[in-house]
Amino acid sequence: MKFPDNLRDPALINAAIDKAVRFEWPFNPEEAIRGSGGDDLGFVDYVRLSFLVFGHKIQSLYYTYFLIFGVSAAVFLWTFRSRPALLMLLLITSAAQTILFVSNIFASHNLGSISDPRFLSILAVVPGLHLGCLLLDRSPPSITNVASAIVHSIILVFAFWIRASTIWASWPLLFLQVSSWFGVC
Repeated sequence: MKFPDNLRDPALINAAIDKAVRFEWPFNPEEAIRGSGGDDLGFVDYVRLSFLVFGHKIQSLYYTYFLIFGVSAAVFLWTFRSRPALLMLLLITSAAQTILFVSNIFASHNLGSISDPRFLSILAVVPGLHLGCLLLDRSPPSITNVASAIVHSIILVFAFWIRASTIWASWPLLFLQVSSWFGVC
């Protein structure tokens, strides 16, 4: 099969993954191996997590994306369940992602799929929104607020680990925090 058709055949990709999993290395792959450079080193961990949770198949990368997004949305929903205006922000964010899925962004000449590390930085949107709402809300610390902030901080750090350009999600949070110190927000 020729490029780019080979990138659209899940059976072919899964067969290649299965072959790679069973490959016998002439050396110990846990030692003295250096991967490629770059700032997306966490993508390897994303793939490892995907394969650990959902098995060695290309679909696992998609399932992991939706699992992380689902957990993030559920935590947001639980934390702000009595705040309809904030829940509307989650609805708008979810609708925007749905629009992205049907857009041309995943054409083969663009990202190709949601498993592209350039797209995975989207996983930081809901955690960033959640932490921003907590900063603006100024509600007293509660078990729910602290626990949800911890969960979303972990997801935010993981998104940053997958794609370093996700640092964009921290700038608005820093701005909100500094603004609150000066009474602007």
